[in-house]
Amino acid sequence: MNESKRTDPVEVVVVGAGSRGSTYAGYALKNPRDMKVRAIVDPRPDRAGRMSAIHGVPEQRVFASIGELLGAGRDELPDAAINATPDRAHVETTVELIQAGFDVMVEKPLGVTTRELVTLDRLLTDHPEAVTRVCHVLRYAPFYMRLLEVVRSGVLGDIVTVNHRESIAYWHFAHSYVRGNWARAADSSPLVLAKCSHDIDLLLLWLQEPFMSVSSSGSLRHFTAANAPHGAAARCDDSCEAAPTCIFDARPLYGVDGDFWPANTIDAA
Repeated sequence: MNESKRTDPVEVVVVGAGSRGSTYAGYALKNPRDMKVRAIVDPRPDRAGRMSAIHGVPEQRVFASIGELLGAGRDELPDAAINATPDRAHVETTVELIQAGFDVMVEKPLGVTTRELVTLDRLLTDHPEAVTRVCHVLRYAPFYMRLLEVVRSGVLGDIVTVNHRESIAYWHFAHSYVRGNWARAADSSPLVLAKCSHDIDLLLLWLQEPFMSVSSSGSLRHFTAANAPHGAAARCDDSCEAAPTCIFDARPLYGVDGDFWPANTIDAA
């Protein structure tokens, strides 16, 4: 379809109604002429129900799995899907969606292992009509778009070296990579993929040259029992003697009023 001639909003199914899926779905609320959420897939009724209420998705279009979604009949479903599942489910669910005829926008990272990516690449070769995109959204942030203009203008001359850092705030690191969903690579993806896939994409975009190699090093050095402050409790509660001076105390981070990240990603139960 020629997107320049589109007059109706793109109708999508959101697969994964968590924080990131809700963020992408929120585009439809701000731009109803461009996108509309027509179906939701999430195994957690609370999250699926919250999104369905916000976007006016009827109960019969809320599903616990992609299998249930497809069971509703492909002709009754949108043509596009936003895949905001956990990292290690990205490729498996994308394969299901492509085989069912959906165009798919996938949250980064696209995959976690080489084998997964090879599987997806072969599938896309067999389905050249499928449109698949990765959510490297920083490409479209005004700051990075301007930086791209500067680099490509030639005003900097030949780019010989690049010093690029991904500076994660201490509280962000503690939330996502110590307490949160990315605390263990076996359950999610390594930090270099979970956080730095944006940076790798930006470097490729700016320099227009492939990398010869990518390396990452790290260790479980700081967040260990041996480094716990004196008087620390097993949990961040009133029994913790270290709380008054601890910058990692969970209560100020999550005990806030309003719809703020990361507090809004934590279940009240």
